[in-house]
Amino acid sequence: MSHKNHPQATPNNKIIKRGRGSSKSNRLLNAEKSPTQGPLAPTDVPPVDLVGGRAAPERSPDLEATEVPYVIQALPIDALIDQACRGLSLPTIRDRFDEIADSSLRQQTSYKTFLLEPLEAELEHRDERRRTRLVREATFRRPKRIEDFNFAVNPNIPHEVVNTLTEPSWVAAGHPLCLVGDSGTGKTHLLIGIGTAIAEAGLKVRYPTTANLVNELSEAAGEKQLTRVYARYDKVDLLCLDEFGYMELDKVGAKLLFQLFTDREERRAIAIATNAPFSEWPKTFTD
Repeated sequence: MSHKNHPQATPNNKIIKRGRGSSKSNRLLNAEKSPTQGPLAPTDVPPVDLVGGRAAPERSPDLEATEVPYVIQALPIDALIDQACRGLSLPTIRDRFDEIADSSLRQQTSYKTFLLEPLEAELEHRDERRRTRLVREATFRRPKRIEDFNFAVNPNIPHEVVNTLTEPSWVAAGHPLCLVGDSGTGKTHLLIGIGTAIAEAGLKVRYPTTANLVNELSEAAGEKQLTRVYARYDKVDLLCLDEFGYMELDKVGAKLLFQLFTDREERRAIAIATNAPFSEWPKTFTD
């Protein structure tokens, strides 16, 4: 007769039923044997797969002493925000997020308002950086602004007309501008000041003297790069040409400059500062 399913007495007078459920009974028996280990001891809690939420397989007793437990290490929220801003190229939000968050918390703004404020700050700073870059790329000889021009010393220069020239509409329309006057009347100041205002409005500006521009065109022609140089200037919205008429140009230089003027006519704006009246311009263009 088989005694497979019969209970069996143990030396401690405990009855253990063999077969199904014996592992649970053994754990309970071991718990009573060891006063330092109860039924809720860590070794009796099945490990959990933290990724899938499923019970992990039983670990081997031989490996329990050396196994590394599951560890979840989360970055602080500030570090995550910093990391995201760097990845999205949002330096202003990265630098000002704490300040904006504290202000929104004090004012108890809505979530949408809180989201809008750092985005507006980023856009404003991005526009400021772009304006600074456009002014730098214009290569002005020195910084000059219309606000610093002394109209009292130059009463013949209408303040209202100059102010309208700081608006980009005439540049977008491709109109020309000529500042004619004697030396010391502020032509260069006005030329640079107007050009600076146009660059800060978001348009591309270049400021060469006439001599430097003609030299650049002549060198490009000698190196067979003239088409490339003309194409580069064609991308400029406003060409501010200073010291026009100060010197006579040779035949080749005058032709190259005249070609540049012709290419920009009614398409791209030119602003010229000169001390020569229009009647003397044939002296500059010798041909």
